[in-house]
Amino acid sequence: MRVTLTGDRSGDYVVVEERPDGSLVLEVDRDAGAHRKPARDQPRGGGGLLALLTRRSQPTSLPEVLDSLGVQLASDEHVAQFLFAEIEGAAGYVLLTNVRFLFVPDTAARSARPPGSTSGRIERSLDTLREAELVGRGRRQRLLVTWESSQTLITAFDRAVLAQLERRLRAGRPPG
Repeated sequence: MRVTLTGDRSGDYVVVEERPDGSLVLEVDRDAGAHRKPARDQPRGGGGLLALLTRRSQPTSLPEVLDSLGVQLASDEHVAQFLFAEIEGAAGYVLLTNVRFLFVPDTAARSARPPGSTSGRIERSLDTLREAELVGRGRRQRLLVTWESSQTLITAFDRAVLAQLERRLRAGRPPG
């Protein structure tokens, strides 16, 4: 997809990424002979990433995001971690609280339902958690979570976030 901007950064650009929140990552369209005024601290002739454009109408706080996803927290429930990840090929939001694990598919994503799921939404009580372990190496590292009667394989875009989720799940696992 290509766009044209006016103003200080006028010219033709290519959308290199459309993020789940609706923001766009742009790069100069070299094929169209795009022109732009470089920022004062940016060297002339530089290329690469130009801008990240966001929609202003998107939720800006975690409570707003949870509300837009249809997630209600109990009065004694608090968020331990919230991230964007992929489960069985479906992109969506992972919410870990002090009592449950919840996956809500991103309706804007191409594949919003994990295979075998009717709604795409996955909800598990932490009481049913048996094990959480990182599997694979390098960029292909994933988190395998074993529940009483099923397993969930989680892929995140940031390995550090995935490791943090593993630590939090392990800490929240009931003894025994």
